[in-house]
Amino acid sequence: MSLYGKLALTLLALLTALACVYGYLTAYSAIRYFDATHQRLNVDVAAHIATFTKPFLTQGVNQAGADDIFFNAMVTNPSAEVYLLDSTGRVLVYHAPATKIKRSQVSLEPIREFISQKGKVYIKGDDPRSVADQKIFSVAEVRNNSRMQGYVYVILGGEQYGSVMESLLQSHVLLWGLLTLLITLTAALLIGLISFHRLTRGMEAITVAVGQFRQGDYLARVQVKASRELALVADTFNDMADELSRTITNLTQSERIRRELVASISHDLRTPITAIHGYADALTTNTLPEDTRHQYADVIAQGSKKLIIMVDELAELAKLEARDTQLQPEPFAIADLLSEVIARFTPLAERQQLMLMCMNCQSSVFCYADVGLIERVLQNLLENTLKNTPANGIIQVELSQPESGLLTISVQNPVSHLPDFIQAYLRSDVCTPERTPGSGLGLAIVEKILKLHDTRLRAAQPEANFIRFSFELPVYKGSDR
Repeated sequence: MSLYGKLALTLLALLTALACVYGYLTAYSAIRYFDATHQRLNVDVAAHIATFTKPFLTQGVNQAGADDIFFNAMVTNPSAEVYLLDSTGRVLVYHAPATKIKRSQVSLEPIREFISQKGKVYIKGDDPRSVADQKIFSVAEVRNNSRMQGYVYVILGGEQYGSVMESLLQSHVLLWGLLTLLITLTAALLIGLISFHRLTRGMEAITVAVGQFRQGDYLARVQVKASRELALVADTFNDMADELSRTITNLTQSERIRRELVASISHDLRTPITAIHGYADALTTNTLPEDTRHQYADVIAQGSKKLIIMVDELAELAKLEARDTQLQPEPFAIADLLSEVIARFTPLAERQQLMLMCMNCQSSVFCYADVGLIERVLQNLLENTLKNTPANGIIQVELSQPESGLLTISVQNPVSHLPDFIQAYLRSDVCTPERTPGSGLGLAIVEKILKLHDTRLRAAQPEANFIRFSFELPVYKGSDR
């Protein structure tokens, strides 16, 4: 069942329940109103009967006179049933067949309350013609020289009154009440159904969009022109869908990059492993000269060293991806760190006929970061640069002056050809922390470290045969701790 159908059935059930309660309360109120009115209008009936009759003799009950007078009173007012009670509430005289009388004792508590309140309250008393029913009444005391003799007890809602009331209730109160209730119920139901239709129309649009999104249509969005509440739900869903779409795109891209990285690392590991295996196999023969054996052993040692470096880098990358590395930021002079790292790589650069230069390395600006991890970033960038710079090339490290509270550190070098992984960086222009394309474990580690510092690695090609990597760090202002 649709949401509209459920809401319609719920509304119908609710209105039906309210109609039943309303009908019951209306009938109950009408009957109570008629009874209270009838009792108030006839409050003195018993007093008049007691005044103009002598139901008691000096030594007993005036049976004949009382019976005759009670009969005349009931003929005059068919709704009244007159009884003569003694001082204890026992029924003494009545004008009715004996089989009609179901109880011979009437409770005195309602009678005393009626007399004390002078009939100004709505109250019911015992009906002698019923075992359990109570009806409205009028009552008056009968005294002889202040001596209590009994009561004239008049049931105002007798059997005839009850039948007439039931007939009137059915023909007037119930008929018109049900007609009014039916009109009201129909109007309320129609208004509710129209309102629910407008409400559920927007909900159906949201449900359809959610279903499409669940089935893989990540472009599904909700267009709702409805109430403010539904528009808020629609906007919330659209924002969530946008965020999920971005997340799914990033996850898809990360998974693709992960596969490329695994494939590239597997290739890089296979090359030294194959060489080590080949040279180790050759060493098993005893036909090689001693100098050749030493040469093969050196090749195996170099290959093993390269493997150890790659495994260490993989372990470091995994640790950074798992966020197991905790930053320990502190203020430090970035120029001093640059000079130290460049001095460390200068001998290697000279052996490769390369020149290392540092621009603005005399700056006294301090930055706030983890000095050990930033040193690792600079080392990896220089190692990558040395591997891809042709002979006689100039590698330029530059520290720009701070602007807007940020320092920019860049490494630029000429290249004879662009490796695949560098081309992948250039295709995106900006290296987001999630990218680890192709080969280059060193750059992947750089990205993760910079991500911990809430910054990122950028790649650019200022000229056809040049490549530049850069990143930014915040300037220390004395309150960054």
